[in-house]
Amino acid sequence: MGILYFLILAINIVGRAIQSPLIDYVSKPLLMPLLIFLFWKFCHQQFNKSQKITALALLFSWFGDLFLMFHSKGELFFIGGLSAFLIAHLLFIYAFFLSNNGKLGALRKNPAFFLPLIIFQVMFLYLSWPGMAELKVPVIFYSCAIIGMILFAINRMGAVSFTSFFTLLFGALLFLISDSIIGLNKFVFPIAYAGATIMLFYGTGQYLIAKGMSQD
Repeated sequence: MGILYFLILAINIVGRAIQSPLIDYVSKPLLMPLLIFLFWKFCHQQFNKSQKITALALLFSWFGDLFLMFHSKGELFFIGGLSAFLIAHLLFIYAFFLSNNGKLGALRKNPAFFLPLIIFQVMFLYLSWPGMAELKVPVIFYSCAIIGMILFAINRMGAVSFTSFFTLLFGALLFLISDSIIGLNKFVFPIAYAGATIMLFYGTGQYLIAKGMSQD
């Protein structure tokens, strides 16, 4: 089933690279429902509480995918997608927190983890600020949420297995890269093959998050 997921992801990436809306519209809506099913299988068909929240986050990611497919039709679709992914990130944060037994572990012991992510966020907002126009407030909230997701992925260090920790953190970082490319492409300058690149990082990142949480 994992092979099927990456096959559909590859088809979507190719469709975006050759700028085929039909391939994108057919393949993209299949990804998150299939990943939720895979996640359920990874978890041996039984979710604990943090895994239930993760599945819900994947569902809201699917809503975000559907909205963003039509972002060229108007800003409301972009805002709808942003809102759905904001909820997804908040759910991921809660799930990651629960998987650490509801404790601030690594973050409390090593507050220096905040610094590089804060620097990254400030640089991204600085570059994107002139092009954001009326979207400044929602983008700020969204960027805080995704940085929070990375921090709470780091927070699991020492509380879960190394495989679970590293797999999930790597997936979350790929998700951050995907979102950063979306922002830079929309607000700063056009990026060649942005759509294909975004889906490569996003699709792989989501899979790794699901895989990491299944090992919780």
